[in-house]
Amino acid sequence: MHSSADEPGQALRTFLQENVESLQGIVRSYVIRAGLAYGDGVQSATADVLNETTLQALAHAEVFDTVQQPRAWFLG
Repeated sequence: MHSSADEPGQALRTFLQENVESLQGIVRSYVIRAGLAYGDGVQSATADVLNETTLQALAHAEVFDTVQQPRAWFLG
């Protein structure tokens, strides 16, 4: 994946938009397994974790262009 020099985070944004549902499901399972939330709180905790992860990933978007496995990189 390569983005233009003008938009170093564009490839990452595209990946996130195309995979948001899958990523939400993965993060939800992490939240449940880690016991971070229960019942009605799972959705909110999932959104919080996914939002924070997205912010961190966007802060390092320049690395994303060289990644061979974007899902693993994002979740890492």
